[in-house]
Amino acid sequence: MQGIYKILNKVTGHFYIGSSVNLKNRWNNHKHMLKYNKHHNKYMQNAWNKYGEENFIFEICCEMVEGSYCDLIEKEQEYLDLYFENNKKILYNHNKKAIYRGNEFFKKLSLRNKGRIVSAETKKKISNTLKGRPLSEETKRKMSEARMGHAVSAETREKLSKLFKGRPISEEQKKQISKTLKGRKHTKKQRENHLKALAKFKGEGNPSAKLTNKQARKIRTLRKEGLKLKELAETYNVSVGCVKDVVYYKTFKEI
Repeated sequence: MQGIYKILNKVTGHFYIGSSVNLKNRWNNHKHMLKYNKHHNKYMQNAWNKYGEENFIFEICCEMVEGSYCDLIEKEQEYLDLYFENNKKILYNHNKKAIYRGNEFFKKLSLRNKGRIVSAETKKKISNTLKGRPLSEETKRKMSEARMGHAVSAETREKLSKLFKGRPISEEQKKQISKTLKGRKHTKKQRENHLKALAKFKGEGNPSAKLTNKQARKIRTLRKEGLKLKELAETYNVSVGCVKDVVYYKTFKEI
């Protein structure tokens, strides 16, 4: 859940105002930095060291079910303006402006985390945190645009295939997939890529093929010369049915 939060010192009444797209995680981050004496806000850090963790509580001032990151920052600014104007002495915040972490910040963050190994436990925590989280229409649109034209490597496709193999799909999911794909038009490039992918499984490229393209051509030539299906099957150590399919172009159609 995203929104505006307050970290309150129960002894003095001072507090810190902030915003986050994930309130629970943000509080955990604050506590982690405060415990290790590494918090960016020296006023709150000194108070934490003096009064102890038990005298600080985390309160949610405003929950935002929908809205973009910009909306969140604007709401935080409203709270900061209110407190700085009326009683700034009770604030731990030393900055009057809500910090908008733009694209440059997220690029730097992405580079910093690149190659970082995430443990299975951390992955599970992240998954549980994001599960069931409602996304605004604007967020969905941005996610869709970010993925558009994104090339997926063969290794990633293989991992996804293994992950979803044998996974049961509910009737509701099937209907949703069908609805999404209905009337969908493929681009020329997508059609070309599809044909290229199919070409890999034709003839000897098919995982179940028992003959090579060269052998299939030879079988057809020998059959025209009068050899029987049984003789050809014994020569190439395959069934009569397999030879028959090759001869009558049921298999190896493209050669």
